[in-house]
Amino acid sequence: MRHILLVYYHVFSISSMLTGAADHMYYERVIWKIAFWAYLFIVVVGAVSMVSSIFRWSIADGRGMLEGILLVLGVFELGFRRKVFAPKIWNVVFVYLIIAWTLDLFYIFFLRNKLGIVNSIFETTGSPTTSSNVELAVLFGLPGLYAIYQLTSTSRKKK
Repeated sequence: MRHILLVYYHVFSISSMLTGAADHMYYERVIWKIAFWAYLFIVVVGAVSMVSSIFRWSIADGRGMLEGILLVLGVFELGFRRKVFAPKIWNVVFVYLIIAWTLDLFYIFFLRNKLGIVNSIFETTGSPTTSSNVELAVLFGLPGLYAIYQLTSTSRKKK
């Protein structure tokens, strides 16, 4: 009788651990789904507000729209488990975002108004680009960047 209770105890503890892990993954996916809808809302509102000036966009406006769409797609793939791009593509997107955001921060803090024509790469046409705007954009994008990191092949190999 003792052996039966011991086996039952181990089976029950393993199943409860598995259920806990499944619950954790479920809640994590729910959080990513909420993040997806938040990102989608902000990107759509930003795109709608920029439609009227689409022919006057600077390179920074186009880059910002592209980065927003990539963040939305990355969070979508992670939250809804739908394949959008291969892990190698996500790796390229991840490296691109790291480099672009690092250059944005470096430009806004050190090189602003010192580069002449290169300013069009970093300056938007709608509102003046300030350090707080760039900082908020990068901070807002960090969860999406983490989602894209989760989709890269290097992070999947570690699991």
